[in-house]
Amino acid sequence: TPFPSSLASLSRQIAYGDVQSEYWPSPFYAVNDFGLNTCAFLAANGDPQLNYHIFPQSVSFGWFFSATNDLALEEQVATSIDSLVRLATILEDGFRNHRNEPAGSSWSEVFPGGKERPTGAKSSSIARWIPITQAGELAAYTGDLYNDAYRSDNFAAMRWVAESGAGIGVSNAINSLVYSDLLPRAQFEDAIDYLQAAIDINHYDQSTNALSNLGQVYMAKGDFRAAEQAFLQALDRPDKFAEGEASIFLGDVYKTAGDEKQAEAYYRRALGCGDERYVSQANTRLGLSGPSEGIGQPGPVASSFGKFCTGCGTAFSDTAQKFCGSCGQQR
Repeated sequence: TPFPSSLASLSRQIAYGDVQSEYWPSPFYAVNDFGLNTCAFLAANGDPQLNYHIFPQSVSFGWFFSATNDLALEEQVATSIDSLVRLATILEDGFRNHRNEPAGSSWSEVFPGGKERPTGAKSSSIARWIPITQAGELAAYTGDLYNDAYRSDNFAAMRWVAESGAGIGVSNAINSLVYSDLLPRAQFEDAIDYLQAAIDINHYDQSTNALSNLGQVYMAKGDFRAAEQAFLQALDRPDKFAEGEASIFLGDVYKTAGDEKQAEAYYRRALGCGDERYVSQANTRLGLSGPSEGIGQPGPVASSFGKFCTGCGTAFSDTAQKFCGSCGQQR
């Protein structure tokens, strides 16, 4: 392993030689799933900035300590900070300079309790560990690159974001890449791999969007049983981002199977979604207005715009907002 096996084994008696033993701190690390992380990075003008992102898993290091006198506390804090800086430096150096194919140890081997998140994606780079010292800059770059790629239909850039980015821009890019490129070219297996990664990332509405897109891929592939399960999961998500879209396509699945009663139930559910696009489609399918549309054919996908800014993590106040009110980044 490129990470020293004696990483956290330095004796506290040596590290805190001038502090009474009852004041020695206790080291800890915590493995957190889908927690909000604060990431620092330098802006283009050199000013320090913060962004906030939920990552599938994060590992935190620290110390527990208490003291009843100022001298002991001062020594504890200084030594603890120094040890954490050294620890972060060793980890980052190992990640940047020594982690490669011949020495690609899994972090689950280094930290008991930690685990590589399984995504099912063919590209192993989708599931990987990133030091927090790099995550902020990478997440900011990911958001900027995805926004540019989305405006120009740059699928190569979307693919880079999907495989090498960080933050919510990854799931945004996967949804756009699948719907705009992979699905039209009938690249079903690649689309399924990418969408499964976006679902596992669990970025709220974008993972819900990925479930609905996955259902459409299965429909196009002719696997209506798998499509049904994907749409039901999308409808079960608490954010209800794909309420109209998944209801329409689930109705199509049941109609194709000859279950007119279930089809009508989901078309009527789409009528209450509040999105005029799907209300109109539901009216058409129910014969209430307009020409009939093809059954089982992929239709409009839910907007790839997320509910949270990819630059700073601030929630957008309404669906029409185009720029973040906190950092000014385009949605």
